[in-house]
Formats: sequence, C-alpha cells, structure tokens
Amino acid sequence: MVTVRAGREDKVAMDLMDALYPYDQEVKVSKTDFSGLLILRTSLNPKRLLDILRNKPIAHLYKVLPFNYYSSLDESSLGGELVRLLSRINLEWRKFLIKVKVRGNKEIDENALSLKLAKLVEEKLGKRGDLKKPELVIRVEVIGNDVGISIYRGNTFVNISGYRKRSIEKV
Repeated sequence: MVTVRAGREDKVAMDLMDALYPYDQEVKVSKTDFSGLLILRTSLNPKRLLDILRNKPIAHLYKVLPFNYYSSLDESSLGGELVRLLSRINLEWRKFLIKVKVRGNKEIDENALSLKLAKLVEEKLGKRGDLKKPELVIRVEVIGNDVGISIYRGNTFVNISGYRKRSIEKV
C-alpha cells in the first residue's frame, strides 16, 4: 500500500512504475477509491523495494507499507490467515498489538475486528495482547472489499519467506 499526496495519484503511479520496472517488469500500481491511496503489486521483497525507492526519490510519495498478505476480504477466513501467517514467524515473541484501519467498508467495525482477531491469536497461538509494550505490531488494513496484513517488530517490517508471494497471487 502506498500513500501519496491527494490529487497526485496518477503522477506518483507513473513514477513508481518507472522506478521499479528495471527491477520487476511485472510491477503494477492501481488506484483505489480513496484519495491519496495506491496499491503497488511487485515481486520484489519489501526490503529490496524500500531500498530502491529510498535511492529514487519520488515527489508526493508519503509512505510505503508492505503487506505480508493481501487478498479479497473474507471476514470468516481472515482470522485463519492471520494465525497461519503468525505461526510462520521465525522470531521469538509473546506479546502483540493489532491495529485495524477500515476504509470504505461501513459494515466492519475497527474495534470489533481488532478484538476478534486478538482473541483468536491468543486462543490459537497462546500469545498475549499488549497495548503498551508489544513485541509485534500487526496492522490490518481494510480497503473497500480487500484486506492487507503487515507485521512489524518495532519499526522493522517482518518478512515471512514464501507466504507473501503465495497470498498476494490470490488477488
């Protein structure tokens, strides 16, 4: 997911394509129904993507948020996907925080979804939710009828090998 200056989505999308095409000829940038928000699909791993973009400044580009998982929203299977994703992390962790942001889907309550997912992680993985000192921060971004999940340890994106590509190809 990429956030950009509102009204500059087309220019930033073209600049992203130009910057990434030499490294990934299959790169795609899609506009969303939301001002200032783009979806970037690439086969590059998140660290490589961020390194490339750090060396090629793009005007009006605010933030790049890599997803470990991105698919059509199916609230009934979202919890299972999250548990599968978290069970593949090769890090020691006991405490977590789930942050949910919903855009363009009035049927989903951010707080209710956050509590539901946290309860599931606690039950299935034996981990503990912690608002003050989490070891992992799980960001769930609902964008209309799609959902993306990002996992961070501090400010560092946690890359889970093999999972990201498989789940993104579902879209």
